[in-house]
Amino acid sequence: DDTGMALTLHYDNGTTETVTTGWKIDAYDFSSPGQKDVRITYDGKSTTLTVTVTEKSLIGIKVTTPPEKQVYLEDSEELDIRGGKLTLYYNNDTQAEIDLSAEMVTGGFDNTKPGKQTVTVTYGGLTATFEVTVQAKDIDRIEITRNPDRTEYVEGTKFDPQGMEITVYYNNGKTETLTEGWELAYNFDKVGTSDVTVSYQGHDAALPVNVIAKTLTRIEVTKMPSNTAYTENAEFNDAGMEVTLYYDNGTTETVTEGWTVAYDFSAPGQREVKVRYGDMETDFTVTVKAASQQPTDPHVDVDDSRNPQTGNANRLYIWLLLMLIFGGSLTTLAVWKKRALSE
Repeated sequence: DDTGMALTLHYDNGTTETVTTGWKIDAYDFSSPGQKDVRITYDGKSTTLTVTVTEKSLIGIKVTTPPEKQVYLEDSEELDIRGGKLTLYYNNDTQAEIDLSAEMVTGGFDNTKPGKQTVTVTYGGLTATFEVTVQAKDIDRIEITRNPDRTEYVEGTKFDPQGMEITVYYNNGKTETLTEGWELAYNFDKVGTSDVTVSYQGHDAALPVNVIAKTLTRIEVTKMPSNTAYTENAEFNDAGMEVTLYYDNGTTETVTEGWTVAYDFSAPGQREVKVRYGDMETDFTVTVKAASQQPTDPHVDVDDSRNPQTGNANRLYIWLLLMLIFGGSLTTLAVWKKRALSE
């Protein structure tokens, strides 16, 4: 760099001239450090200038060509820097381009963390960076790899996943075994084979189970009939009665018909009514009273038509008339007997 340089010209007449341009720098070699001669030619005359050449120093680096592979799959692929170029910048305004190497990578890449990542390259005590992307692994499918402890259920009961395991298969070739965290969908209201759908992050697997009919375990009269008092030989009336059915799946059902009853009201007292529904039976007690009987008192006439106190008005008139007739006859008879005696 001849900036600022001046050259003195010496003539044969003893005069001199200073110039700042017009010369030609013929040759020099700055390929190595040390004292170096630079030959300067002006108007056919040459001179030399000795300069000191110091070793060039690196002042900057930059990844000017990123690696060919810039997208990686989570927990699967290692960093691949093939195709990457690093440009070196020196203090002599020169630069050089070299290939990236694995030894230059000093941090920033973790394939277990999805997202953008900044990879650091170190060379000659200087650093540069480039970016890559780690894509989250995706689920290819799920599979029930261990059945639950129970695979048979009574209709209307709840599914129990105890003991069940599912395996998650990812697109990076990895698998994961889960014992919880899934969602379940099922319907055990119908008897037969039924599928339990196991869902995990948008993927499903089906588990067939056997659903058996619920069984009646007992019955109970939970609402008494309207009538609980009867006379002998009367018929039982179940109006108003309700019976609750208890099943082995923990459910109950209240019915107002469909049962059969057995009873004996042939004698008064506390009598048992047996209620049967299906194969189950229960009972409750009602009161049976004796039927009404005819009175045995001879002074009591139950015929109201002959009773002056309880008959109607017409019967009372007839009764009085009879008394008058019979009473008059008795008086006449008494008078006749008195006259006969006096004669």
